[in-house]
Amino acid sequence: MVPTLRVYYAMLTGQVLFLGAALFIVYQSGSPFYPALHAQLQYISPAVAGALILLSNFLFNKQVEAAQAKASEIGKVQAYQFACIMRTAMVDGVGLFMVVCYMLTGHWQYLLLFAAVLGFFVWQRPTPEACAQDLEL
Repeated sequence: MVPTLRVYYAMLTGQVLFLGAALFIVYQSGSPFYPALHAQLQYISPAVAGALILLSNFLFNKQVEAAQAKASEIGKVQAYQFACIMRTAMVDGVGLFMVVCYMLTGHWQYLLLFAAVLGFFVWQRPTPEACAQDLEL
C-alpha cells in the first residue's frame, strides 16, 4: 500500500500546487482569460465531474471484483493498487479540470466544485484497512 499512498499524496499535492499557481496567475493578470466561456462551462463542468466520478467508482468496483478472483494475495493487492491509482487519477483529472475552468472564466463556482472534488478525493484515500475490506482478506 505504500507505493499507492505515495502516488495518492503526490496527486493531492499536485492539485493543491496547481490551484495555487492558478490563483496566482488569475490575480496577477487582473482578469480571467475567457470569461465568455462561463455560459457553456457552468453546465458542462458539473456534468463532466459527475460523470467521471461515477465512472471512476464503476471501474474501481470492476477492478476490485477482478482482484478478488485472483488466487494469490500478492496478486490481489497489486490489482487493488492499480484500481486505487486508476480511481484517484480520474478524480484528480476532474479537480484539475475545475481549476482550468476557473482560470478561463474567473468564476468562483469552479473553485467550489474543486473543493467538493478535493473533499471526495481525500475521502477516497487508500488505506490498508480499506484494502483488506474490499478484497475480503
